[in-house]
Amino acid sequence: MNNISFTFPSSPILSSYNSYKSHGGYCDKDNLPANCLGNDDNATFTPYCECTQVVVLQQNDIVQMTLIDNVGISSLNHPIHLHGFSFYVMHIHQNLTRDQMFTVSEVEEFLSTWEFEESDEASSTNMTVPPLKDTISVPSNGFVIVRFKADNPGSWLMHCHFEWHMSVGMMMVFKVEGTVSSRPPGFPECGNFDLLDESTAAA
Repeated sequence: MNNISFTFPSSPILSSYNSYKSHGGYCDKDNLPANCLGNDDNATFTPYCECTQVVVLQQNDIVQMTLIDNVGISSLNHPIHLHGFSFYVMHIHQNLTRDQMFTVSEVEEFLSTWEFEESDEASSTNMTVPPLKDTISVPSNGFVIVRFKADNPGSWLMHCHFEWHMSVGMMMVFKVEGTVSSRPPGFPECGNFDLLDESTAAA
């Protein structure tokens, strides 16, 4: 998501966000590690980018997301699920007449006009009573526009429900600021388990 493959942190985000962040453990599209620099949203191929993507929101922010299929595999839709919230489905759009994927620039142009020729596209917009869901199928060669109110403080995962897509990082976290229950005294932050090296194992 955002050309970033998600990797899990060594400690739970909910209980150790600040300490992990102080070591540069998190990223977002504006704060990328060196291996991610140079990614182009409109490029056919981008360098592999891997980090723990966390987008910080303020409580009660209104969030609009555009979820774009940039895989281009015919008939492969992505079931995207958001924990912690339900979202309004504002628009679903699928290109039925060409093989090329939508680029970010094309979707941005669409957002500025919010209209396509119905004769060329499969399109559906509901601005009056949009359906409320927590999972949406992003169509192949298409995109979905959703909105939600960030009124539930905490750290919430958004991911594709195909397990093999999750395993390669098709997920991200929204961290909503606000009052969250304090961590119990002495609650461990955990961390990565380091395997014994050969010298230690021999001893």
